[in-house]
Amino acid sequence: MRPPQPYPPQPYQMVSGPRPPGAPKKNSRSAAIGVVIAVVALGGLVGGGIYLSGKDKDKGNQSQGQDNPGSTPEASGGGATDSPGGDKSSKPGEPVKDPTPKTYNGLNVTDDYGINLGDEPVKPISAESSDAVDFEHEYYIGNIAAKNSKIVLLRTDQQADLATCKSETRFAPLLTIKNLSKGAKFCVLSETGNVGLVTYQGRAPESDPSHYITVDVTVWRGAIDSVQPSY
Repeated sequence: MRPPQPYPPQPYQMVSGPRPPGAPKKNSRSAAIGVVIAVVALGGLVGGGIYLSGKDKDKGNQSQGQDNPGSTPEASGGGATDSPGGDKSSKPGEPVKDPTPKTYNGLNVTDDYGINLGDEPVKPISAESSDAVDFEHEYYIGNIAAKNSKIVLLRTDQQADLATCKSETRFAPLLTIKNLSKGAKFCVLSETGNVGLVTYQGRAPESDPSHYITVDVTVWRGAIDSVQPSY
């Protein structure tokens, strides 16, 4: 008998044994990486969408603010501004309303006294102690003189009102009292913007120890811009 022969050598082969517990599978690891990438990409898309949405909203608000300038905080009640000059109750585009006139009757203006149209009430005051008179009675000279104002003697055919006083330009530095008849009217335009319509009612009788003239005065305060006095 032939003695037993040894087995011929066999090529080495890897034999897969059981995987140790807890060892990750290659496919599972690749899947996990894929999930992470997908989450990051999805987050980027969501964030970009929110950013673009916010920009669109900001553009919309900016466009709305440009289309409606009155919606700014200042215009919606942040602060009120006044209209420049004139009657503040007038709306923009409307003509400025004339001030309400006030009339003071029977004022006896003695020598070297005068009237300040800005006083309330209007009353004769000493022209020597005050530089604020708008016209003065100068008895010994026989004049009514403009002081800090311009005066215009109205003709008998003229309407005696504010519009006439504002439009007249026949200014005179003084009026001669002996040339005035009872009921004569003249306008006084003060440098402070007041307008007066003065009605001459006469002067003291010769028997009176005082030397005065009597006038009625109607005043529109703040009716005009300031004027340059006659002298």
